[in-house]
Amino acid sequence: MRAIFTDIVNGAEQQVRDRIAQDPSVVGAVATGTPKQYAGQSTLQVAVRSGEFAIAHLLLASGADPGFVDVDSPSGWAKPVLHDALVAAVKRSRWMRQTFTAQSERAFRTVNSASTSDDAYSVVVALLDAGADVHAVDSKGCTSLGRAARAAHDVLPRRPHGQPDARDGRPLNPELVDDLSRIFDLLRRRGADPAHREPQLDMSLSTYYETELVGTFLAGGARPDPAP
Repeated sequence: MRAIFTDIVNGAEQQVRDRIAQDPSVVGAVATGTPKQYAGQSTLQVAVRSGEFAIAHLLLASGADPGFVDVDSPSGWAKPVLHDALVAAVKRSRWMRQTFTAQSERAFRTVNSASTSDDAYSVVVALLDAGADVHAVDSKGCTSLGRAARAAHDVLPRRPHGQPDARDGRPLNPELVDDLSRIFDLLRRRGADPAHREPQLDMSLSTYYETELVGTFLAGGARPDPAP
């Protein structure tokens, strides 16, 4: 693997900057060989998947392709870099995880900070501003909006309609509502439509998620739980 990828994964922003200054073509490099987890990925894709968002901005400003798709991925699953950025932004939203107090009582704590969420979200905005296609579909037929919805389903409280036993008791906190709402609002403003047929599902996302909390974010206007 070329040295620039090692620098990216290690978060060595200045070294990446220096390598670009010495040879601007490294921005368009694609990882090969070992480790296999990076094979087929662009510098920008490695930065996003590694959570090195400042480096991702540097690469975009230096001419990295915002529409890159890792078609040579050993896994055979080719994904646009925008999909990776959306998953990163959702995972770094301020969702809540179950924990326990010293008295062994169940409680919940917020995962991630506002700055962490902001940094990840900023890359999604930057990619779209740089020309990434909001309608880009991966090799499995999933759209950008669909990828964001699937990632959101993993961090949102479980509240399927009519299935009280399936609920996990987590609160829907205001911070999570803010972080996820801006992602879905952004995608809709850029042209994504939850009412359109999702190729992977053969139905719309609105229909597929109509009984889940994800559906309220797809439609817009999600609200947090009332304060206790």
